[in-house]
Amino acid sequence: MNRRELERLTQGMADCTLSAEEISTLEEELLTNPDSRDFYRRSMRVEQLLEESLHLGSPPASGEWMNAYMRRRQRKAMLRSALAAAAVLLVSALVLHHIFLREPDTTIRVAFSPGTSWSGSIGKDGKIAHGEPVRLEFGVAELNIPGQVRAVIEGPAEMVLRGPGLLELREGSGWFRVDESGRGFRVLTPSVEVVDLGTEFGLVTRPDELDVIHVFDGRVRCSARFAMKEERELRADESLRLSPVGRWIEQDPNEAMFLKSLPPKLPGIWFSFDGEDPLKPEGEYPAVRGMEVRTHGGGPAQLTEGVEGKALSLRERSDTVRTNWPGIGGAASRTIACWIRPDGRNSPPFAGIVSWGDPSGSQLARCNFMIGKSRKSEARVLRFAVGRSTQFSGSTPIVAGEWQHIALVFRGTRNIDGDMVELYLNGEREQLNPEFSQLPKDDRVISTVIDSLKSQPLQIGCGPFPQSYGGRFFGDIDEVRILPRALSAREVKGLMGNRKAASDR
Repeated sequence: MNRRELERLTQGMADCTLSAEEISTLEEELLTNPDSRDFYRRSMRVEQLLEESLHLGSPPASGEWMNAYMRRRQRKAMLRSALAAAAVLLVSALVLHHIFLREPDTTIRVAFSPGTSWSGSIGKDGKIAHGEPVRLEFGVAELNIPGQVRAVIEGPAEMVLRGPGLLELREGSGWFRVDESGRGFRVLTPSVEVVDLGTEFGLVTRPDELDVIHVFDGRVRCSARFAMKEERELRADESLRLSPVGRWIEQDPNEAMFLKSLPPKLPGIWFSFDGEDPLKPEGEYPAVRGMEVRTHGGGPAQLTEGVEGKALSLRERSDTVRTNWPGIGGAASRTIACWIRPDGRNSPPFAGIVSWGDPSGSQLARCNFMIGKSRKSEARVLRFAVGRSTQFSGSTPIVAGEWQHIALVFRGTRNIDGDMVELYLNGEREQLNPEFSQLPKDDRVISTVIDSLKSQPLQIGCGPFPQSYGGRFFGDIDEVRILPRALSAREVKGLMGNRKAASDR
């Protein structure tokens, strides 16, 4: 779809003038094209800000785009004038109410899981004041909100208590339990408003993904905040996903996506390849409970002696592993670590170790931790491909036939200082090859798309391609760990435990 047609359909969606056929055409374009999706989201965000500004009575900053939108909205603003007058009377009544009655408690009591990284104004008593934003870079927070509301929020996340019974969740994954006395509690995301009607529910909102709501008990009312602004009521065991045009799509609920209490240690996924079910994931992470894991061939996992216990042996295409977990999306921080023992007899130019994301066409919005052939020699080195063709390459040769510990630390757009990507071999940080490892100027270039029609879930032993046809790894893999945060150099060494690299034994 060309840019002019995309702009026409986006404008039509904002004005509610599109036909059902045009809405379907736009929706298909947004689901398959990240660039179109980004343009659409930015346009609808402007539309949303204009709506809010008109309600508040103060227009946003001037500009050609803004002025065009303002002229289009003047007629609608006049229709709202009667409602605005009534709103003034209501606000006056509320002011008098607060003058003569005691202000309710509007503070949140918060606790964090071990190792959580957060920022914001939190008192020594663990309270967050009304209007104070709190940011979770990684980790988990448990909130006790006035009105008998308990919430468990998983980072990366940002939240603000806007007033009694209103939490703004700008980003994050949250589980909420609301008692009867808290009925009417609201959660506001950039795209959705959720009104609790006495229930237990989960909500996921990410900058580069579509919002998802799951109801586990009771019922909620959810409303899209842009475009079609469809409103729906959900009951127990129902789930909805927001479409790019502001309408709701039914899907299966997944309670396992959410933490309901603080974990005793940092969230993460661990494949040890030991025990009665060697493919069963472990760890303190919501995806672990609902993750389905199988070999591409559908048969049992092929195992061998590993660094500790058993290891996954990959000799045939059918041995590679595929899950149903979409992976970590956008430019969110992550760490991937494992032990590998490459087979020197089979050495493809690029061999995927752990991967997920969209590998299709020119999008290449994937996350692929692999070993690749050096341009200057036949040696294999560590490589990380992220987003749209952005690659980072190590410099130390990988030794065939020996166990080596490898790790990738990706800080993404949350990088404050230091490098965006760090590669580690046997606990030592790699010197990145400047020929391949250049920091992109546009953050969108490094995003991992996990919600497109062609996105691949987490796979082990191959690149992010269907049926494991691309970039297979030949050899053995053990102790795979995936963490939703960027580890420090000391923590990366800690993942090796007391086990030494092959070169030290």
